[in-house]
Amino acid sequence: MDSYYFNAQLDKAVLWYAKLTRTYEAEINPEYLFRYSQTLKSIERYEEADEVMELFNTITGNDHRAEYFMNTRDYLKFIEM
Repeated sequence: MDSYYFNAQLDKAVLWYAKLTRTYEAEINPEYLFRYSQTLKSIERYEEADEVMELFNTITGNDHRAEYFMNTRDYLKFIEM
């Protein structure tokens, strides 16, 4: 999955991150959640991306990326203007 992520094969990456998240949610490395969220955003699945970022924020709590997300979660409204 990471190889797909880092090679911008996002349709394939999202499938494997989804499978990983479903299978190992309780013990998943938070970095995979962050990458999964970014991958979902890249293929315009914004609501799902936000849900994954919320989980990432819950698990990490003090990660600056999670903090930034929480402060700018309505970014699409600003972009559409």
